Amino acid sequence: MSEKDINMGTNRKSINVLFNLAVFAFLIFSLAVDYVFTPETDDRVPWDYVFDMSPVLGSVGFVLFIVILIGGGAYIIQQFWNRLLSDIFDIREIIFQEALSIILILGLFSLG
Repeated sequence: MSEKDINMGTNRKSINVLFNLAVFAFLIFSLAVDYVFTPETDDRVPWDYVFDMSPVLGSVGFVLFIVILIGGGAYIIQQFWNRLLSDIFDIREIIFQEALSIILILGLFSLG
């Protein structure tokens, strides 16, 4: 592989069908989690039925959902940044911890 090919990014990962499928699956998962924790009535959410059956399972499931949403979101942000934004805007690539901080800061902004 020539130096020109390396500089043009031909050996880099790009956004492809598998990446888009992974982002789509993450979107569906996050919408499902949103549905499960959106109130059906004034005082109950669908997740309450799971919690009523098994408080331990309900609590562990809740923590698992949060970890998957935050960790998965950070991974997708990192990959999107490194595969597309760093090439378009000629900026450096980011590591997972930086992508995680982006997710956490966006979460803080959405609290209000």
